[in-house]
Amino acid sequence: MARDGIPDVHSEKPSFELDVDNVGLRGLRGPVMKTGEYMVIPVFKVSVSLPASLRGAHLSRLYKAYTGVVKPGAELTMDLLRQLAIRLLEVNEYAVKAMVSVKGRLYHAVDRGDVPEYSSNGFIYAGVRYERGGNVSEYSGGGIYGLTTCPCAGAVSRHIYGEPYTHMQKVRVDAYIKSSKTLIEPIEVFEKLNTVVYTPRNYLKRIEEAEFVKMIYEKPLFTEDIARLAAVKLAELVANRGINGSDGILYVSVRSYETIHEYIVESIVRTRLTDITGFKIINKT
Repeated sequence: MARDGIPDVHSEKPSFELDVDNVGLRGLRGPVMKTGEYMVIPVFKVSVSLPASLRGAHLSRLYKAYTGVVKPGAELTMDLLRQLAIRLLEVNEYAVKAMVSVKGRLYHAVDRGDVPEYSSNGFIYAGVRYERGGNVSEYSGGGIYGLTTCPCAGAVSRHIYGEPYTHMQKVRVDAYIKSSKTLIEPIEVFEKLNTVVYTPRNYLKRIEEAEFVKMIYEKPLFTEDIARLAAVKLAELVANRGINGSDGILYVSVRSYETIHEYIVESIVRTRLTDITGFKIINKT
């Protein structure tokens, strides 16, 4: 019973005294925020751990902490997530750890000429897990849709017919870096992925369309090629920052939505950052 006489059901003894790893709120559609030159509508998940001695968590505290840190028009950064995780622990004294994650689609205008292209071809993901006592785990990532063509069909058809007949594929590339202290922002992961594959265009005149298709057909890539290239570029990003990636994990996933097959092709690279350092990017013609 609280001091005001209102029952405090959350503080009751539970029927089964087991720790709950995390309890909280997911699907929190945040206000429009900024990340670099992009706008993003984020979706948050916030949670804390619950000890075996308590029946329930105080969800109103979670939401109040969330709205106290997440503001319309604010910059969405890893530091903001850290602030929110720390705040969750401050207002939930019974919790030994707090978790915050976010995902969102990016919106921006691409200036390529007389007609601006409004694009939403980008995603960011990030999360932090803080424990009292100092243990921290973070991840920072991004995603993008791209275009490629099948190298195998092109090579075989050129050998047989003298022409590189092949099929175009739309691919989804996602990647994240996970470590005890992620010093790479999600938007940086997205921007690096944006250099790996050609991305869809919304406004193309006839000549521009032909030129664009030609470029894609002249750079055929397997999903395996894209996953490896993305992994090496992200490892370079970490190395160029002088970041000690001794505990870092790099994960890249590439999915190809096939045009001549019913199935989806997927390639995954998961490696320690220390194992990938030193690879050089080779441009094949």
